[in-house]
Amino acid sequence: MLNGDVPLLRAETLEQLLDTHTNQHNAATLLTARLPNPQGYGRVFCNDRGLVTQIVEDRDCTAEQKHNDRINAGVYCFRWPDLAAVLPQLSANNQQQEYYLTEVFDYLQPVMTVEVADYREISGINDRKQLAIAYQLLQERLKDRWLAAGVTLIDPNSITIDETVKLHPDVIIEPQTHLRGNTIVAAGCRLGPGSLIENSQLGEAVTVLYSVVTDSRVAANTRIGPYAHLRGEARIGAGCRIGNFVEIKKSTVGDRSNVAHLSYLGDATLGEGVNVGAGTITANYDGFQKHPTIIGDRTKTGANSVLVAPVTIGADVTIAAGSVINKDVEDDCLAIARAKQVTRQGWRPQGKGASSGQKQQEAGENPDPSPKHPI
Repeated sequence: MLNGDVPLLRAETLEQLLDTHTNQHNAATLLTARLPNPQGYGRVFCNDRGLVTQIVEDRDCTAEQKHNDRINAGVYCFRWPDLAAVLPQLSANNQQQEYYLTEVFDYLQPVMTVEVADYREISGINDRKQLAIAYQLLQERLKDRWLAAGVTLIDPNSITIDETVKLHPDVIIEPQTHLRGNTIVAAGCRLGPGSLIENSQLGEAVTVLYSVVTDSRVAANTRIGPYAHLRGEARIGAGCRIGNFVEIKKSTVGDRSNVAHLSYLGDATLGEGVNVGAGTITANYDGFQKHPTIIGDRTKTGANSVLVAPVTIGADVTIAAGSVINKDVEDDCLAIARAKQVTRQGWRPQGKGASSGQKQQEAGENPDPSPKHPI
């Protein structure tokens, strides 16, 4: 039987309580702690064998009894037949006129205590401040465990790690980095500074710099960031580079492929050795549903390319910069899809800034067969 507001209580402590209760054949066993300031807590009085002689609520303590710093943690083991027999004897003869469960210890024999090593483990939560303090203590406990296991934490106070996270030795976590959910980080990874990894798996020697990775998998020796965002079941192969201001959503990127900067890949499948030029995007949404883009091995997209899904680009394809590709491209091709450049010599914008020569042309003094309207 335990209180519901003791989130720092360890499983090991409960196991010790149960073992003591069973091995000593106690009618009841309770958890106690010694507090620097026990005010507000019920006091537990024991003999030299650890057997309980009395439990007194704080409001009912005498001045002398309040000097006792051993408090009742509110965590108990009972032998049920013994407890059931004495429950009818409870009375409300106290200042609060309430029934105290602790009164049963006056009728049960033997009753023994187990003292928790760190009193903070039984800290209760009654407000947001206490909740924040408890979270801090939990983080301190987790970080101590990972430091002892061979994980390097640079500025631990600025790092948060969920209890569900699994880390391998030789991981380095930089400041302002947060690991959440069911995240697994393999050996040799360097995370941060300034990164968030949530519900994701990172292979060996992955680096994540100033980036967000959620619900995704990244294979070994891949570099993420700075300022990249992987989400929605992104799958990144080994030896890749996902660089500055790149977003990848629900896409698979093959081994040794690079998406270096300023790109968006959504619902895409990339082969191995693909190079995605700066500003390339997959236009995967037509306003009603998402469509896939497939890019073959060793294909290269030029800067500011737009791939309008659904579309399939073959292997060893080169897409010229600035192209809008909305038709499939076969293997071993150069694809160009952009308007032809037109250059007008001697052209100036019309209006106040026009030169005297242009004004003469507009007046017909110096005819020019080229059009006078802007391009």
